[in-house]
Amino acid sequence: FDARELVYLELSSNNLNGTISSRIGNLQKMTYFSAPDNNLTGAIPEEFYGLQSLRTIHLDGNHLSGTLSTKIGRLSTLEYFTISDNMIHGSIPTEIGDCSFLRHLWIKKNDITGVIPLSITSLTELQQIWLHENKLIG
Repeated sequence: FDARELVYLELSSNNLNGTISSRIGNLQKMTYFSAPDNNLTGAIPEEFYGLQSLRTIHLDGNHLSGTLSTKIGRLSTLEYFTISDNMIHGSIPTEIGDCSFLRHLWIKKNDITGVIPLSITSLTELQQIWLHENKLIG
């Protein structure tokens, strides 16, 4: 099975277990990745941040952990980034401000700490931002 041409992957509510494979980075044409309401664990693989065509990431309602990578700024076409209801910790990277097309940023119900980066104010397309039920200050 060669999936290098895959552009749309919807895996919602399938009771999937385990981590997201680093091989996700081979799907260079993917624009949409959705796997909410599963039992995915571990960190979001660094290879995710190399998918230059990615416009949507939906990973709500899993058991993901780890931190948000500063490489998120590489996803310049990203419009929807939803990772609510996980166990992500650490701070929101300043580089989130480089996602200039970002419209929906949902990070609620995690373990995010620190201050909300000022770079978020540069996201002129931003329509929804959900940051509640974290440990943000400032």
